[in-house]
Amino acid sequence: MDRNDREKLFHGLKSMSEEYNTFRLVLLKILKKSCSMKTMKRVIIIVVLCICCLPLMEYASISNKTYFYINNLIEVTSDLMIALFSSTLGGYALFQALTSGDTLISFLRQESDEMNKFEEFNLSFFSLTLGYLLIILINYLLKIILPIIKDGKWISSFGNHQNTIVIICIFLYVAYSIFLLLEMRSFIFNLFQCFNVNAISHGIKALKDDN
Repeated sequence: MDRNDREKLFHGLKSMSEEYNTFRLVLLKILKKSCSMKTMKRVIIIVVLCICCLPLMEYASISNKTYFYINNLIEVTSDLMIALFSSTLGGYALFQALTSGDTLISFLRQESDEMNKFEEFNLSFFSLTLGYLLIILINYLLKIILPIIKDGKWISSFGNHQNTIVIICIFLYVAYSIFLLLEMRSFIFNLFQCFNVNAISHGIKALKDDN
């Protein structure tokens, strides 16, 4: 290992030991990473897609079956997100199992966006897991609150703004759900890269042992 690789390893290990001491620091790191151009482009695409679905959202808000449509959306999303959450945990455990020995050194030596590959992948898996936990929590609260809202009379106090509020809530909910679904693509690609780096590391080690 040359001097440059040693410096990269030292810088990466120092960064991980200092910048991930508390949950708040991890969240700040995630927010900083979320402000990238790649993420912003994805958000714009999702917003445009949701705007195309606005007529459906408007119909759901003015229909006599508004509660049925919203409840069905929550049920479908909840089942899907719980399944994806379980898959993410399984993939994260697989990632931790793969990143050991020569594979771990390879990840620590590769730098991207001021962080090494191990740091980037680890942060990506953690943020995705938090995202699924958040949507599961939102669904849990909605299942409790929606029946109360349906039977309550105070909702009529919003008057003409009632439908607008429903549309905005559906829009944000659907946009966030689609964002988490698209993040699954990055999760699968990260796992693919882990397998790839692991195979390369073991292949190089086998060639060295053969020499």
